[in-house]
Formats: sequence, C-alpha cells, structure tokens
Amino acid sequence: MAATIYHIAERAGVSSSTVARVLRGDTKGVSPKAAVRAAKIRKLAEEMGYKRNWRAQAFSRSKTHAVGLFHTHVAWVHEGTMGEVAGGFAAAMSERGYHVVIVPYDPEGRWCEFLEDGRLDGIAISHYMPRDAEQAIAEAALPAVLLVDKSVSEWPAVYTSDRQGAYEATRHLLKLGHRRIAMYLHDSIRKHFSVEDRHAGYDDAMTEAGLADATEFWHVGEHKLPELLVGRSDPPTAVLCYCHVESMAIYLAAWRLGLRIPADLSVIGFNDLTMTRYMTPPLTTMGFCTDYIGRVGAELLVQRIESPESETENVVVHHQLIERLSTGPPRT
Repeated sequence: MAATIYHIAERAGVSSSTVARVLRGDTKGVSPKAAVRAAKIRKLAEEMGYKRNWRAQAFSRSKTHAVGLFHTHVAWVHEGTMGEVAGGFAAAMSERGYHVVIVPYDPEGRWCEFLEDGRLDGIAISHYMPRDAEQAIAEAALPAVLLVDKSVSEWPAVYTSDRQGAYEATRHLLKLGHRRIAMYLHDSIRKHFSVEDRHAGYDDAMTEAGLADATEFWHVGEHKLPELLVGRSDPPTAVLCYCHVESMAIYLAAWRLGLRIPADLSVIGFNDLTMTRYMTPPLTTMGFCTDYIGRVGAELLVQRIESPESETENVVVHHQLIERLSTGPPRT
C-alpha cells in the first residue's frame, strides 16, 4: 500500500497537518528546530515512497484545474495542423483557468501514472486513440474529449467533414476537365477515420462522374511515385493528396521527373498550413479552422468537468476549398 501523510506523521511523531504543510512547501519563516523537523519529514516521505495525491491536495476546491493533452506522436501536439489544434485548445483552457499537461502515450503504460493519482480533471485526445488507452481512461472515469477523432462514441468529439472535403476536392478537379485522377496516401500513415472518409469522398465523386472504373488509390512510399507518374502509358493528370505531406512528396517527384505543376500535373491536398502557401506553385488545398477545433474541444471538456450530467454533442467542422495555383485544366 502506498504511503500516506498519516503514515509519515506516525513515524515522525507529528500531526498529519504538519506533514501536509511541509510536503507542499509551506515552511517559510520557520524556526531552526522546525526546519530540522521539516527536513526529517521530507526524508521520511522519500524513504517510504510517498507519492503526492493531487486530487487530495486539491480536495478543498474539488479540482486540480489541470487537464491532460494525450498524444501518440509528438508531431500531433507540436507540428502541423494538430499542433495548431493543440495551440487553440491550450489557449482556451488557460482562459478558463486550467493548465494543460502533455500526456505522451507509451505501449508500456507508463503514461497511466497521470490517471492514477488524480492530478487531472479531464483529458483531451489528439487525433488517435489506441484501444488500451481508451480502456485506461474509461476505467479512471476521467472526463474526456476527442480532437480530430470520432473513434469513441461515448466521448464528445470535434472532427472534420473529411468525406465531404475529399468529394469537393475531387469535384474541383473534375470541373477543370480531369478524368484520370489518382488519390495518394503515404504508406507510413496509420489507419484512421479520416483516411477512410477521404477515400470514400474521392470514390463518391468519381462514381458520380461515371469514372468508378478509373479510380486509383496509391498507398505507397515516395520511391514508388516515379513509376506511377510517368512509367506508364496512361499516367494521371491530377492527384488528390491525403494531406500536405503527400503534396510535398508529389511536388518533389514531379520536379525530379521534369513535370510542371499544374501544366502537366494538377495537385490538390488537405490542410492550409503556412508552408502550403509558399510551395512552388502555392498549393490548392482543403482547409479548416484548426484554432476553432481546439477551442471547441476545450469548451466541451470544461462542460464535462464542471457539469458531468450535462449532454454534449459532437461538433463537425467543414472544409473549405482554397484555390491557389497548383490546379488547372489538363494538358490537351
């Protein structure tokens, strides 16, 4: 059994309130004798393996005012669109008097320490939810919200309209006159609802245009792109990319192969990041408001924390076509 302040108090021969005061650092202005006693209490706490219970420490106010931001990859809180979502989430939580603790997932389960001592009032999941992590959070009965995910129906979620976005992106290429349109997903991307939804949206548009037999879904590394772009008699005239990463890979392959964008190959992607505006040529993309997703996620989580019995609904954020210079009519 883990040591408590009562165990330490018994060993030190002092009251539990004295131990609590020492362990929270409230020892300013004490006498030399009291300072010696405080040192003894801290040493005992270390020897007995005491772990601070954040929930108990904050019992008088019922909250720690700390929330977790869970992620399985560092890029999903520090880079790209998910980094922008995380920024909006952290800013909104700060405005509401909460601070955000980054909770990095590891398969060994060390991250579960954040759930065990009551230091968090709630948790937000960034982009992807492993099944074992879902079970751990559910067992901890911690209020949770999903950011750019919808894999757990019991938790409120903020996510994007990926199927509609891919449909509109493909329709944009079809309206320009393209008929040989491929969709590209890098082989390093793991399974996620957005992959399935964007693939479905692409299929919807192609089928609607009578081109169901002409669909091509590339799930390959960039080393395979040359043979797909030029090593054949009927190469595509346009490529729909899963996100900005695939768009950059296509740009590099096209440059190496001597293909001009959009004269020889139109390219459209997802995510309106700063880098996409300065690609050569600037990338046509399907964008969405990342800051809004983070802020709405924060509102949903605070609602779950402060009013557990209240009902919360999922929020769907729609994509918008941002037309730049990487798409144009196919070469005749």
